Amino acid sequence: MNDPEKPFVPVGLPRHAQPSDAAEHRVGLHLLEALDSLDTVYGSAAFFAGVAAEEAIGDFALDRCLESVGRDCGAIGLVEDGRMQWHAERNGACGLLRADILTTDAVAGRAMFYNDADARKLLRPAVADHNVLTCPIQVGSKRLGLLIVVAPAGRLFSTADCKLVAAVTSQAAIALSRAEHHRQVEIERRKLEQVIQNHSDGIVVLDPDGNTTLCNRLAHEFLGSEDALPLLRSADPGCTLEALARGGPQREVTLSNGADTRVLGVTPRDIRTADGDLASVIVTLQDLTRRRREDRLKRDFLSLISHKFRTPLTALICGLEIMQTADAEDREVFLTEVSQRTRDLRVLVDRLLYFAELLEGSWSKSGTTDLHAMEEELRRQFRPQKGAPPIEIVWDLGEGAIVVPVPASRLRVALINLVDNALKFGSPAAPWVRIGSRRAADGTITVEVEDRGPGIPTQERELLFSSFHQLDEDFTGSVAGAGIGLAIVREITSQLGGTLELRDATPSGCIFVLSFAAAAAVPPTTEAHA
Repeated sequence: MNDPEKPFVPVGLPRHAQPSDAAEHRVGLHLLEALDSLDTVYGSAAFFAGVAAEEAIGDFALDRCLESVGRDCGAIGLVEDGRMQWHAERNGACGLLRADILTTDAVAGRAMFYNDADARKLLRPAVADHNVLTCPIQVGSKRLGLLIVVAPAGRLFSTADCKLVAAVTSQAAIALSRAEHHRQVEIERRKLEQVIQNHSDGIVVLDPDGNTTLCNRLAHEFLGSEDALPLLRSADPGCTLEALARGGPQREVTLSNGADTRVLGVTPRDIRTADGDLASVIVTLQDLTRRRREDRLKRDFLSLISHKFRTPLTALICGLEIMQTADAEDREVFLTEVSQRTRDLRVLVDRLLYFAELLEGSWSKSGTTDLHAMEEELRRQFRPQKGAPPIEIVWDLGEGAIVVPVPASRLRVALINLVDNALKFGSPAAPWVRIGSRRAADGTITVEVEDRGPGIPTQERELLFSSFHQLDEDFTGSVAGAGIGLAIVREITSQLGGTLELRDATPSGCIFVLSFAAAAAVPPTTEAHA
């Protein structure tokens, strides 16, 4: 037990004391050292609290430890990518220490000093004697680094030095652990950002005031702006922040941006605080434009079946019923009518099946077509029926534009549909079609199909190439066909890398122009009769 009458004198000498110093002097030096130590620890904690970069933490820890123990030679190793490696050194410390010191078991698992002979196991063989202080940087059992201080042989380390270095490195360990956590959080944040930005739906996050705090790439493409709420409200006045905050089922909103019109499915989800206050609203945007177009196509297709197929089917049924009681002469007339209606049905079915094949896109796109070889084939295809006026097909093929760089099996279908369209909407009294070709200076070959019909109004041209669409829009039956002829031509031209253009003919009529790039880019296989 301590004698209360005697003053307290710390054991050991302060760092700057001499054995001959008076006890009072040594006590004063001990107090100064304690204050310096507190200043070092608190200063380190303040620095580490404000920095998250591992490089800055390592540099500061090394310099602070060297300063606090009055040395100028040392090094620090940090774990990077799962492996301990040197991070920084001062005054050539790494050259004094053994090469495997970062991985050797010779270093204790706590702060430890090695003076005189004890330090030899940590030094390179050819290096002169030095004293070494080591201190692992770790949180629990997880090691994050190692700090080493090296001093000349005459300058011994003490327990106080170990405690001071350990205090600094413990603060550094917390800061490094926090930095690693922040790095992992940042990695996960970037992963989440990539998921959101590349999500198949548009995603918008609104704050409680309706301002956009996040708008992914697809949502920006849909809306054309990050100011989501005003755009949605302009298309649907009921799409307010209050309505979105209530959640509910998906609502459809139609947005128009110039010529581009989109149908969007808007699905809101509210995020609330623990107190029930609105924190944010997550709005998911789905592009329903294609789905609605497909719905329209289905409806048009059903109309097509009910109207376009009903006419020849009714004629077939009536013709067959009449033939049962008709005489031989009338039977011949009705047999001809039944045969024609059967061919009409076959053409309709064939076109529908061909259009479905085109949409699958699984057919070959290589080959070339000789238009001279195609000429006789089209004449046979459009031979006039008995009693009908002759059909005049004028071939106007330019020099160097006889061979077209597309497969004949596809160009044949495109030309048949264009010629059929020209005859269908042209003058029935004098059916006339011109098929021409030209080669441009850059090698592009154009194929033209011209008619002498009434032309096509400007307002109809945008829908002209749509599936199941004719100018005879009410399906009155006045014009035969499925309404997909031009859609087939458009699909063939597009998939072959060409363009389809509609021009006005003089004095009336239309010119459909198919353009294809130079033949040099296409394999030299000729498929004239594929």
